Amino acid sequence: MQDIAAAKKSARRIYSELRSNIPEKVRKKKSCDILSKILTLSAYNNCDTVLTYMSFGSEVDTAELILRALKDGKKVALPVSEYASLQLSFYEISTLSELAAGYKGILEPFPSPDNLVRDFENAICIVPGLAFDKNGYRLGYGKGFYDRFLSSFTGTSIGIAFDECVTDAVPTDSYDCKLDLLVSDSDVYYLNEALQKGC
Repeated sequence: MQDIAAAKKSARRIYSELRSNIPEKVRKKKSCDILSKILTLSAYNNCDTVLTYMSFGSEVDTAELILRALKDGKKVALPVSEYASLQLSFYEISTLSELAAGYKGILEPFPSPDNLVRDFENAICIVPGLAFDKNGYRLGYGKGFYDRFLSSFTGTSIGIAFDECVTDAVPTDSYDCKLDLLVSDSDVYYLNEALQKGC
């Protein structure tokens, strides 16, 4: 277990630096390519709810995805991290102006019982990470928020990553949840056997 923790820590450092070294102009183009691929997915086109996050730093830009999903009439919800319980709660938004700086300056919705999403039927969840592998596993940021959420999420989970952050295998342990799809700037990986390519 300690060896896995050390391997994850080392991999986080490597992929964080690798991603940060991608020129901003290139990252923007790659983010657009990823968005274009998401919009072709039946999982996106057939869903009612898009759970996503506001990108931060060198992450794949999600702002345009949020705007497009709102334009497409989807219910869009972003997470608020509850650090006492290490749980994620998702809150619906109707415009980017409803977001404010939260933990580490990351934009997040204002948590209110009125916009808390409790029903995840027919939803997709766009999942962040530092690296992803072709088996469906991700290297997260180390707190386990998304793995806790995904362990009971019944919708379609979709990782998004630049090609530079897609690898054959990332360090995993028993708590890591496998994703259904991975979208990079050059490809779509169908990781769940129940999801057939093109359907």
